[in-house]
Amino acid sequence: MSFKRGIVFILISVGCFVASYLLTNDNVSAELIGMGIGFLIAVFIEFGAWLIAQRKFLGLWWDCYKYFWGKSPIRLSIAYLYRIEVNGKYLLIKSHRFNDRYQPIGGVYKYFEPEGKTDLLMLGAVTDSGIDNDEDSEGDLRIKLSDRRTLFQFIKWFRKGKHREIDPWREFYEELVRPGHLSANNFSYMQYEIIGQDFSKRLKLSPHFKIDEFMYADIYRVKCMNLQQETELRELVKRECEDFIWATGDEILQGRTKKGNYVIAEHTKKIFKTDFL
Repeated sequence: MSFKRGIVFILISVGCFVASYLLTNDNVSAELIGMGIGFLIAVFIEFGAWLIAQRKFLGLWWDCYKYFWGKSPIRLSIAYLYRIEVNGKYLLIKSHRFNDRYQPIGGVYKYFEPEGKTDLLMLGAVTDSGIDNDEDSEGDLRIKLSDRRTLFQFIKWFRKGKHREIDPWREFYEELVRPGHLSANNFSYMQYEIIGQDFSKRLKLSPHFKIDEFMYADIYRVKCMNLQQETELRELVKRECEDFIWATGDEILQGRTKKGNYVIAEHTKKIFKTDFL
C-alpha cells in the first residue's frame, strides 16, 4: 500500500466514524462503523507488511526524517568491488588516492550525461567537493544530497539502473588490463556475478569529510571463462609488483599483510559481504 493510499483509507475510516455518529439509524451506523474498522485494519496490516519489508532500512528512515523541520545534507558513495580469489588469496591493488594502502579492484559507478545528471539535479544532488575532481572523476556517483530526505528516492532511481552504469567492467579494465597486469588478448571480455551488497544501515558522520554519509557497494566475483584466463590469473600470483598484492582473508580482516607489512584499506572487508538489499 502506498503512503497516499494509506492516508485515503484513514480518511475514509474517519468519515465512516463521523457519519455513524451523526446518523440516527442504528443499522446504518453499525455498518459504517464496521466499514471504518475494516479500512483501519487494512491500513495496519499493510503497515506491518511494510515494516517487515523495510526492516533493514528502519534506521535509515529515522536518520533521514528525524530532521523533518529542515534540510540536512548527506554524502553518498555508490561503488562496486571485485572479490578476485586464487588459492585462498585475494587480489588487491594500490589505492590511487591513498598510495600507502591496498584495496579491492573497483570504484564508484558513473551516471550518464545528460539524462543521469538531470535526474540527480531533480533530487538536489551536487558534486562532492570534498575530493579533488578531474576528468577521471567526471560523472562519479560520489555526490551530496542537499536534503537527506531524498535518499530513498535516490535508492529507487539507482535500483532502476537507468541513466547510469550497470556494468562493472570499466574499473577491471582500467586497473588490471590497461596497465598490462592482465593481457587484453585473454581479457577482452570476462564473466562475473554479483554475490553481495554492502550498504550503510545508519547514517554516520565521516571523520574525514565531516558530514553524515551513506555508503553502498555491489560485490562481484570474477568467473574465468576459459583456461587461458584462469592460467593468467594464477601466473599473476607469482609476480611481484608494487601496484598489487595478494592477501589472505585473515590479513584483510587484520588490515595488514605478514609479508611486506602492507596496509590494507578498511573497506576491503566489504568483499566478504553476502547480504542483499
